[in-house]
Formats: sequence, structure tokens, C-alpha cells
Amino acid sequence: MKTVAVLIDFDNVFQRQMNFYTNVDIQRPIEYTINAARTLIPDVEKFVIRMYGGWYVNNSLTARASALSALLPTLNRMFPIIEQPRTIIQGNIELATQLYGHDFVWYNSYREHYGLHSLRVNMNALGETCEANSHICPVKILKKFTDKKSRICHTEGCNTVHSNVFFQRDQKYVDTMIACDMITMSGDDDMAGIYVMSDDVDHFPAFAVAHDLNRTKAKMGLILKSDHQVANYTTLLSPFEIEVLYVH
Repeated sequence: MKTVAVLIDFDNVFQRQMNFYTNVDIQRPIEYTINAARTLIPDVEKFVIRMYGGWYVNNSLTARASALSALLPTLNRMFPIIEQPRTIIQGNIELATQLYGHDFVWYNSYREHYGLHSLRVNMNALGETCEANSHICPVKILKKFTDKKSRICHTEGCNTVHSNVFFQRDQKYVDTMIACDMITMSGDDDMAGIYVMSDDVDHFPAFAVAHDLNRTKAKMGLILKSDHQVANYTTLLSPFEIEVLYVH
């Protein structure tokens, strides 16, 4: 069955909290990609649409993953696509918690760390006023406050601790999973197209490897949600025959 894969770097494309987005906001770029792929590959018979993100805290779905999972039944109503009695295109939209063709679930893909790493500051770039008034310079105050996670606010009477107010969120496995799936799919006999929705240049080396391994000559493309990098990314990816498109 001639298949087109759409790999969505979800947090890169949808960067705000889930309650900011309507079903239409999420469905529209997917529909655009489907329509673009059908124009480029008219005889496509099936779509595999995978959404990648930090979906698990330990072995439990994050609130973001749960909210997106609740939308999947609605999103999957886009399939099957029926235009004529003999034109039926199947499809499935899913959270990518496993590698393509593998059963192992990659848990613990979302982590929070309390406190910030010590900031790197170019002190030579400070203006003369701040240089002469360290006690009120916000750059120097922030630098000192973040030097240690146990640091307490210097304001008199304030007991705020650095590690209690600052935290970092990290996703694990996401870019690597997309890269592995691109490479695996490039060797799939049924794969007619592979499209990645993201503006993250970290995916570009995987495009290069997938292009070299693409024995079935599947069409490959990068889908952007804006056009400001189309020319630049087209130049970077043109040696690998990657088409760069954007959601209008």
C-alpha cells in the first residue's frame, strides 16, 4: 500500500499550552500537509501521521499528552478520505511513543529540573552605569542569584530560594526518534513520501542520511508553519532533494 508518513515535531510547531489551541488550529496544518502530499503523490493510499513530544513523566502521560490524546478521535475523523468509489485513502494519527515498527515504549521522555545553571554573562558588554552600580544592575543581581541553587534573595526580609522559583523542562528522545523513523522509513518498500513538520535544523542531518538510504525514492519534504525560513532552508536542503513547504 503506497504510504506517506508525516512526522510532526509537536512542541516545535505548537509551542503554547494546549488550552490555547482549538481542534481547528491543530487540524489545519495536518490537512495542508495531506493535501500537499496528495498533489505531489496522487496515487497515495495511506497516511501515517505521528506526533512526537515528551509524552511521559516516568510511566504516566503528561497533561499535554493526555489533552492531545483526547483530540485524536476527532482528528482521525479526517480518514478515510473518499472522493470516488474507487478512491479511498486510509490514515491514522497517533502519538509517537514508540519507534516506527517497534513495540518498545519510550517512557520518561519529559523531565523537570529545579534551579537554573549558572548564567554566562559578557561583563565587557555592560554599560558604564551598571558597571558602576553593581547593587542595582539586574544582570549582576541575576547572575549572583543563579550562581547557586541554594542562593536566597538578597532583598531584606525575603526568603525566596533560587531552586524554588526557577525550573527547566526538558524533552528526551524526541529529535532522535524522528531521525530514527526517517531513516527506517526511507528503506520501507511501501513508503512513497516522508514529510517532517518542524523548523528545527537539528533534523537536517537525518534528512541527509535518509536521502542516501532512500532506495525506493520516496519524496521527502520539510513543512514549516511560516515562510520566513523557506529560502534559507531550501538552500541548506537542496543537495539532498528535500522540498521545503509552508502552511499557508
